[in-house]
Amino acid sequence: MLLEVLIAIIIFTVALLGLAALMLRVSAGTERSRYMSIATMLASEKLEDLIRYPSTDPVVYVPPSSVLVGGLAADKSELISCSGVTENVIYYDDVRLSVGEGVVTEVRTATDGSGNPCYYVFKHTASGAASEGSCLSAAPAVPSGTLVFHRRWMIESPVTVNTTSVANIRRITVLVKLPTSIQGGDVSFQMSALRP
Repeated sequence: MLLEVLIAIIIFTVALLGLAALMLRVSAGTERSRYMSIATMLASEKLEDLIRYPSTDPVVYVPPSSVLVGGLAADKSELISCSGVTENVIYYDDVRLSVGEGVVTEVRTATDGSGNPCYYVFKHTASGAASEGSCLSAAPAVPSGTLVFHRRWMIESPVTVNTTSVANIRRITVLVKLPTSIQGGDVSFQMSALRP
C-alpha cells in the first residue's frame, strides 16, 4: 500500500511539473502577443502619418537619383531637396509606453537650424491630454517600467512588382522593434503600403 501511494505521488508531481511548464509557455505567448499587437498598431500609425504628406514633401520624397531613402537595418537620415526645400529627413523614432502611468511618449529626432541633434517629445496621457515639447538637446531619460519601441522606415520609388518597374508609385515600409527581449521572444513587426 505504501508503494502504491509513493508511485501515485510521483505521477502527480510529474503531472504538476508538466502543467507548470505549460502555464509558463502560455504566459510567455500571451505577453509576446500583447507586444506584437502594440507593434502592429505603431507600424500602422506611422504608415498613416507618412501617407498624409503630399508627394512633394521632403519627408516622403525619393530623389530621381535614388531608388530608396531611409532604411530598416540601421538608423538613417538624409539631406533631401524637393520643390525648393532642403531638409534633413530622419527615418526613425522611438515610442515609449509607460506601464505604470499609462503615458504614451513619442520621441522624434530632428535637427535644429544649425544642424545639431534635437529631440521632440510628444506625450499622451491616459486622461486624453496631449503635450508637445520644444527642442531638447539630449534624449530624455527612460523611466523604469517603460517599454521603448523603435521604428525605422524606408521609401522606395519606383516600385518593382514581378520584375516590372512601376513608375510614380512609392512603397513605404515601416519596421517596429521592441529591442528588449521578452519572455516569448523578440518582438518585430514590418508593414508596407503603396502610394502615388
